[in-house]
Amino acid sequence: MKKSKNSKITVVIIMAVMVGLLGFNNLFSPVGLSTPGMALSEIMNSCVEHNTKFSFRIYPRLRILIEGKEQPIPANIGVEPNCMKPVHTYDETGTIHIEAKEPIGIPLGEFFRLWGKGFSRNQILDAVRDAEHEVVMLVNGSPSEEFGNLIMQSGQEIVIEHRKISKDKN
Repeated sequence: MKKSKNSKITVVIIMAVMVGLLGFNNLFSPVGLSTPGMALSEIMNSCVEHNTKFSFRIYPRLRILIEGKEQPIPANIGVEPNCMKPVHTYDETGTIHIEAKEPIGIPLGEFFRLWGKGFSRNQILDAVRDAEHEVVMLVNGSPSEEFGNLIMQSGQEIVIEHRKISKDKN
C-alpha cells in the first residue's frame, strides 16, 4: 500500500512540475508575450494609434543586398490611410518599428508578408536561389537559418543577401 501511495504522489508531483514548466515557458517565450487572447494574424491586422504611448517598442534594422546592390526598404510599409499596423516603417533607412501596448514576438516573415514581398531561405524579393546563387541571412553579424521565423528584437542588425555561390564552397 505504501508503495502505491508513493507512486501516486510521485506522478502528481511530476505532472505539477510539467504543467508549471510549460506555463512558465509560454509566459517568457517571444510568441507567448503576445497580447493575451490575440493570434498573431489578429495582431498584424490590427491598427495602432500614432499618438498612443506604447510600453513596448523595438527597432530592428534590415538591409537587403542582391548581387551586392543594396535594395531600398520603402517608407510607410504597414501604414495605410487611417491605420498604422504594429509593424511598420516611417522612412527608407531599413528601421522596422514594432510598437504595441504589451510585449509581442513578431517573426521577420510577417514584415515581408505585410510588405507583399517574397522571403524564405530560397528567395529574397524577386531573387531566387538556384545552382549559382544562394540566399544568406546574418543577424548581428552571425549566420542565421531562422529566416522568416526570426523573432525581431530591438537593435538587431539583419542582413539578407542573394549572392553568387563561392567557387571555394563544396
